[in-house]
Amino acid sequence: MRLKPHQINFLKKEGLTQKKIANLCLRNERTIRRWKNEPLYKRKHKTGRKAKIPFKDFVSLMSHILQGNNLTQQEMANYLLKEKGLSVSQQAVSRMLKKYDITHKKITYHSADQLRFKKGIKQFIETTKPLLPIVPFLALDECSFHLNEVPRRSYATKGWQANSRKPSSKGENHTLILCIRNVKSQGVIHYELIQGGMKSNNFHEFLTNLNLPSNEKHYLIMDNLKVHHANQSCLDLGLTPIKELLASKNIQPTYLPSYSPELNPTELCFNFIRKSIEKQKPITTEELKLAIDKAIALLQEKDMTEYFRHCFDCFDENGVLAKRKAKGISQVARLFKRQLYENSPTLTKRTGAKNYYIRMKKIRLKSGHAFRVG
Repeated sequence: MRLKPHQINFLKKEGLTQKKIANLCLRNERTIRRWKNEPLYKRKHKTGRKAKIPFKDFVSLMSHILQGNNLTQQEMANYLLKEKGLSVSQQAVSRMLKKYDITHKKITYHSADQLRFKKGIKQFIETTKPLLPIVPFLALDECSFHLNEVPRRSYATKGWQANSRKPSSKGENHTLILCIRNVKSQGVIHYELIQGGMKSNNFHEFLTNLNLPSNEKHYLIMDNLKVHHANQSCLDLGLTPIKELLASKNIQPTYLPSYSPELNPTELCFNFIRKSIEKQKPITTEELKLAIDKAIALLQEKDMTEYFRHCFDCFDENGVLAKRKAKGISQVARLFKRQLYENSPTLTKRTGAKNYYIRMKKIRLKSGHAFRVG
């Protein structure tokens, strides 16, 4: 049994001599003396090749990239040579990126005008989010689908392209109107697929055919598309204005702030439906309808309350889109913390990125004394 320095000190305070401790552990006194002088936290020997890029230079490189400078790995190596005088290969940069779990990703772009309306977004979230588990909410939106949709990703052997064929024409355009409800199952209330783009009469007909599960007041979340406010165009067609039609169904329209489609949970549903349609590869309108029906059937099993919650959690307390999974500058900060722990042979219990607690348990020796072993 191997003892740690604090355990040997504890036994000595209990009155045991170094020779008696050696006899209990079946070791000699010299070994006990060596155990006592060892540091509490011994730096582990690292396996693998030594990093060629110093950590401070790597953090400087990542800070340069996160400022909007999109560089290839060879350009990163050139940057280190120019700014730091460090000659490294592209392979060394690749290994360093892999070590700290940094990968090259597709950029998700959001409207630059969204920042001008962050106050309205913040107010909308503060007033709506607390009501989600209490008040019945609906969400409505439209999405365009073309015939000849095909998958965008596939698998292939490393070093080979994933090749396939698709029709040369994009295919006829269709619009899917979807309405969902904030419930755990059977959340799709109504959907319709129309040919071409949506107009006032199409939207009016969709709302007319919308049947709610109860007569209680519902709140409908939708964007500020002109069709959603249609008044005069409906009167010209001899139809009831949209707001009056919604009022007759006991529905209160709740319009989203400008440039904030991330707050509409139907966008997440459309992502799911599009991926399902691409797998089916529809080339006719009938095949497209069948593919949508299959996707909706799978969507009915989803928990729509999670879709609603996810949309409102996308923004921080200031009404700005939050960076998911703490990427960005915080990633570099975590690298600093990790390096602090790796370079420090002796750490106190609460130093570094984690809390290093010693798990203690009591073991009784033959002598009857009790001490703690980590």
